[in-house]
Amino acid sequence: MILDIEKMTALVFSEYKNIAIKLHAIEQSEAQDQSKESSEASALSAFNRLLPDGINTKDHFFYSIKIHTTKSIAGYIWTYHHETATGMEAYLYDILILEEYKRMGIGKKSLGQILENLKLAGFRRVVLHAFSRNQAAINLYRSLGFRETSIYMAKNLK
Repeated sequence: MILDIEKMTALVFSEYKNIAIKLHAIEQSEAQDQSKESSEASALSAFNRLLPDGINTKDHFFYSIKIHTTKSIAGYIWTYHHETATGMEAYLYDILILEEYKRMGIGKKSLGQILENLKLAGFRRVVLHAFSRNQAAINLYRSLGFRETSIYMAKNLK
């Protein structure tokens, strides 16, 4: 399957934002034992804090993953680029594959393309966060050479 990874439009960004907030809230709710409402408010707050200018926020880049033959959107990618003391680094905020396109290799193929583009552009490193319950994502990242560099742990006291 041939994929096109294109710069996201403002209209698509609006759709992506709604989907991403809902899915992040579900993950956060399950991982942190919070109510869905509290998690959704927290996800919206974080999204707005990280992206004060929405799709035009400096150093943040948004892509649509499209099926080449149909031009259907299969998913989205959000990265942040910044300079560190040791060189350029990218943070992968999100790779979101729509449900009907999961388990088709689209995540691996599109993320592989993004990683190759970053490498060719001179980036030194890519980092990301994955919820520990999201084993499919963790397996994908490991298959592409990512490794754990720290572990965040929590214990509920209630």
